Amino acid sequence: AKAPLDKPDAFGWLPIHHAALASSEIFELFVKKRADTQAKTPRGGTCEDLRHLAGLEELSVSLSNLRVETDDK
Repeated sequence: AKAPLDKPDAFGWLPIHHAALASSEIFELFVKKRADTQAKTPRGGTCEDLRHLAGLEELSVSLSNLRVETDDK
């Protein structure tokens, strides 16, 4: 079953926020499905902020690359 990408959980986080903290493969899948990576958590954090705080900032570079790839399609 498909779950909506824009439906927040009980804490106000979207699936993309959880994916940002999961493996890079899962996060890239969400980005390719055009989940809103600029959506903010209730405390105002974006996916890039979450990844940075979790020490995953090197994957923020791939986020920029994925945005370019998906925009071309």
